[in-house]
Amino acid sequence: AANGIFDVESPDLEAEKVVLVVAEPDLSGSVANCDTATVVADAKAVPGACVQYTITVENTGDSAAASNLVINDILPAEVTFVSASQTGFVDDATDPATGPSLAVPANAADSDCDGSTTCQIELSDAQLDAGVTGQIVIRAEIK
Repeated sequence: AANGIFDVESPDLEAEKVVLVVAEPDLSGSVANCDTATVVADAKAVPGACVQYTITVENTGDSAAASNLVINDILPAEVTFVSASQTGFVDDATDPATGPSLAVPANAADSDCDGSTTCQIELSDAQLDAGVTGQIVIRAEIK
């Protein structure tokens, strides 16, 4: 007979998506630079306004990393993609030297969202270590 203790470790992920209107358009009908606009209090979701989608993922597990992560977001037809960035995610140790990879609409036609997968933002080959929070921040302009 053999006795043993097994300690099973696993990641525990919690995710949240928040939408924030960053800035309203000026008199010309658009935000000067949606990519770098700073948050304006009480901005309204009107045509030409800049919106920010923030996807936050937290690994609340004790010690295990969440590996081989893929996170997708398809922007709604009412916006035009401007930019995306990620923080907190690292290269997946199970497939090193290729990630994390953040894919965004590749050309102007795909940036004009229509609610389909052509206007998709995808983080792939990512790892989120235990106790770490990762974010994907997407900026878009309301049509």
